[in-house]
Amino acid sequence: MSSQSAGGPARDGRPVAEGDPARPVSDYGRSKLEGERAVARGWPGPWIVLRPGVLYGARDRGLLTYFRMAARGVLPVPAARSRVQIGSVEQAALGIARAAGRPDLAGRIGFLCDPNPIAVAELGEGIVHAEGAEDAADDGRVDHRLAGRHATNRVAWGKGAFRKASR
Repeated sequence: MSSQSAGGPARDGRPVAEGDPARPVSDYGRSKLEGERAVARGWPGPWIVLRPGVLYGARDRGLLTYFRMAARGVLPVPAARSRVQIGSVEQAALGIARAAGRPDLAGRIGFLCDPNPIAVAELGEGIVHAEGAEDAADDGRVDHRLAGRHATNRVAWGKGAFRKASR
């Protein structure tokens, strides 16, 4: 398991795709890329590397802060026009399980997220309007209904091979 950070940010408004050269911009992304390369160099058997995007789910601490701010009527939106790819932890788990059973994906590196990026401002708006956001903020969980508003519950992999694997 790697991270979308290993591939680096979108290029010319287009999400990084399988086959694009990796251009991580953070130490975290560079360390994930080095881990991918170590697997490719040294693993003796079949392998697959998955790069999830921003994942959310029950007990998610990453988006919980935003839910809490939204419940209080304040939600700062840094880099509002920047685009991110999100996905639910449930869909990611399903994608991982299905990819593991696909020998045709051996030796590949692919992305595990919604193939359609969403603007950070749209994500913030979705959080503000998510049904149950206030309850989620109160009890420390992220509401799964956000997925119904903005995530398509698909994963991106090259020209759709992985999308088919996750169905």
